[in-house]
Amino acid sequence: MSMICLCNSCLSLSEVMTLYTVEFLNSKNNTKKIKKVSSFQLAYTKVQDFRFSVGHRIISIFRDGISDEEYYPGVIAEPPKSINSYRYLIFFDNGGCLYVKHEDIRLVVESSPSVWEDVHMEIRYFVKNYLEKYPERALLKVQGGQYVSTEWNGSWYNAKVLAVNASLAQMSFPPSGKHVEWIYRGSARFYPLFEAHNRTSKEQFARSKLFTRKRGDPYIQYTLEEEEQLDREIKEHVAAIDKFEPVHHSSAQTSTSSQLKAWYPHLPSVVKAPKRIFYPCCSQVTYKMHKCQPSCLVASTGKDCARFRNLLSHLSEPMLQGWTREKVKHSDYVSVYYRTPCKRRLRNIEELHKYLLKTKSKMTVAQFDFDHWVRCFTEGTNEKYFIKIEDISNGVEAVPVPCINTVDSRKPDKFMYVTKYVPTNGTYIETDPEFLTCCDCTDDCLDKKKCTCWQLTMEGAKYNPENTLFSQEGYNYKRLYEPLITGIYECNSRCKCSSTCLNRLVQLPMKCKIQVFMTPDHGWGIRTLHDTPKGSFICLYAGLVLPEKVGDTLAKEAGDEYQADLNYIEDAEEVKENYEENPYESELEEDYGKRKNSKHREQITISRKLTGKRYRIVAPSTRVLFGRNGRYILDAKTCGNLARFINHSCNPNMFTQNVFVDTHDLRLPWVAFFTNSFVPANTELTWNYGYDVDSVPDRKIICKCGEPNCQGRLL
Repeated sequence: MSMICLCNSCLSLSEVMTLYTVEFLNSKNNTKKIKKVSSFQLAYTKVQDFRFSVGHRIISIFRDGISDEEYYPGVIAEPPKSINSYRYLIFFDNGGCLYVKHEDIRLVVESSPSVWEDVHMEIRYFVKNYLEKYPERALLKVQGGQYVSTEWNGSWYNAKVLAVNASLAQMSFPPSGKHVEWIYRGSARFYPLFEAHNRTSKEQFARSKLFTRKRGDPYIQYTLEEEEQLDREIKEHVAAIDKFEPVHHSSAQTSTSSQLKAWYPHLPSVVKAPKRIFYPCCSQVTYKMHKCQPSCLVASTGKDCARFRNLLSHLSEPMLQGWTREKVKHSDYVSVYYRTPCKRRLRNIEELHKYLLKTKSKMTVAQFDFDHWVRCFTEGTNEKYFIKIEDISNGVEAVPVPCINTVDSRKPDKFMYVTKYVPTNGTYIETDPEFLTCCDCTDDCLDKKKCTCWQLTMEGAKYNPENTLFSQEGYNYKRLYEPLITGIYECNSRCKCSSTCLNRLVQLPMKCKIQVFMTPDHGWGIRTLHDTPKGSFICLYAGLVLPEKVGDTLAKEAGDEYQADLNYIEDAEEVKENYEENPYESELEEDYGKRKNSKHREQITISRKLTGKRYRIVAPSTRVLFGRNGRYILDAKTCGNLARFINHSCNPNMFTQNVFVDTHDLRLPWVAFFTNSFVPANTELTWNYGYDVDSVPDRKIICKCGEPNCQGRLL
């Protein structure tokens, strides 16, 4: 059935409604039907020769591969650009979204000033919210192969990402991909966005979270500056159009093929090529067959080597003790070996640890590394500076923490340097050793099944959703390669193991040589002065432990930029399989009965894997067991360590880990920083603050980390 206009004149029934008389022709029985149609229901048949803008009301061919190709009404949501192959993203009234070429779009004759009033009721709020916030968009950053909790027909499913096309993601729903659909990456059908959009509590302060998402997990990205830059480029080439009589400045083909380059924030690099310094080796000794014992470690290091000990990386200590580190180049790889003072060759970390046990060495496996790209005798270069402080810790740390300013003559604000938490009035930390679990291991706790402390870590790791081998949870020869949300329990003062124990790390003095420095455009930061292997322990987050109410008062008076939530309990509870806060109620709730508890708001949700549907078991959070003083804040403004200078990055090279050492009080774990990748000398160390965007009313912080995956906003 085709549609034509019978008259050029229009009948104006009101100031906001224009009617056209239209004759519908039926080619089958040659019948005619005349009907009055508003201008909101008509579209031009001709392809417009101007670029559509976001918010234009249009009709377009909808091709989803299932239904017939017909014109459906919708709204322009994204202009053509290089990242979307110069197509328009359209939100259709039927709830679908699709990228469409310019020639398949027709302009609606008239639309409301608030165009969302013209769309279908079911998507009206979504379109209104989208257009009011544009050009800022919150998109879920995903990649093919990942799994995301996604809504379909009123239920949540663990759907798989098949492909990503600009702002759309193709999702496959279980079982066996019976339903495949393209979904807008800013849709609340994705649970991370649903949770963000339905966050009921608005925080009063912006406090960093001391345990954030794992690297590589889906996350929300805010694309603000890129869209604003694109709009500016469009305005330079295309003039504004009139609602009924568009001005033709360029053809549709020219406008859609113009090369618009997406803009990404770029920060000048503060990292310089490290300076390589080689130091003299000890005299060579020919290896002879023997049984290794403590006397094998006796070797003369010489005065020339000893004088460099306070300047070098802790990885160079073995070489200063008579060891040698050899690199062997094979046909397709490079291997690293260590030669002991008695010239025995050690090929891997297991052999190395056995040797250290036999010889009763005071060195630990943390001072060795078998990655060939790690340079043990590399130091960062010293730049010309305005201000230099030799040791900002004033001797509190085991190694000096220098501070340098190459930008201006400012010095860091004065603060009390501490290496651990400092309790204040109103906080109570139970550190009585009698309340600690202990072990009696004599093998450096190598056998995790026999070590009682390791078993506490392993017990919590059962709830970890990641497919990690059970035996590899926690430290791996003094390295931590992945965060363990349920926490790590280190050996403590009651344990019989020695200081070289493989389960003692963050409780030992800091080994890495770190420098506090002034960045060009985001304040103070810290960087490593030597090559740092992946999984290395950097430092703890130290400061004052405050009750939540006291922390709120101080935040109002002095700011909250140095405050962080000790939220281990919430993080550990949420890691339970398919946990959701405030999930949709399903029909399974009726089958199992609804349990209500007006005193406790925290809820644990369990999933049925076969159907994807959830029922809710209401249970109190562990937090409520501690009473009114159950929540503490960590404040490093006036009392802290070098961790107070760490900057945010959307692609950080460190992660945080909750560790229990002197207390098993779940409210007060130690928070330690570990590298999640190899960090070359002179590289800034960063972590993800974990702020919830829009969680603090009337407060907005733009992220300037400059990473390709930058979320655009911190708060």
